[in-house]
Amino acid sequence: MTGPAPADDRDRLAVAWVDQVRAALTRTLADADRAPRDRDVEALIELIDRGRRHLDDPRSLTRATAEGIGGAVFELIAISRARDEGARGRGEEPSDLLPQLMFFALRPYLGVDLALAELRRCTRERPPDGKGSASWNTIVHR
Repeated sequence: MTGPAPADDRDRLAVAWVDQVRAALTRTLADADRAPRDRDVEALIELIDRGRRHLDDPRSLTRATAEGIGGAVFELIAISRARDEGARGRGEEPSDLLPQLMFFALRPYLGVDLALAELRRCTRERPPDGKGSASWNTIVHR
């Protein structure tokens, strides 16, 4: 008889998924200077959609949630790139978006507390280069 995975297995799978999302967003941000290909967008959406496996009721969200998040990720990167075009070295780098994008991607699947913990972790792991992190309000309201 197959039932839900034990809590330890669910936690381990959730941690692996978070690591995969972080790696995918890091690659996406590293490639911010080029236009995304359809397969890049689809791969990110597929990965984010796997987050439904970590919900108590996977049917409580649909693929449309992951599609919205994936589309928003690429749109925020494009907005940031357009805003900072010609200002490299003076403004934010695309990688500055990682903590906020991680929060945005994880929040519907893991909840506010775990998404905030990941945001803080990503922020702490940034190299001490003297640059501040991107302001979420600045990104969204520009």
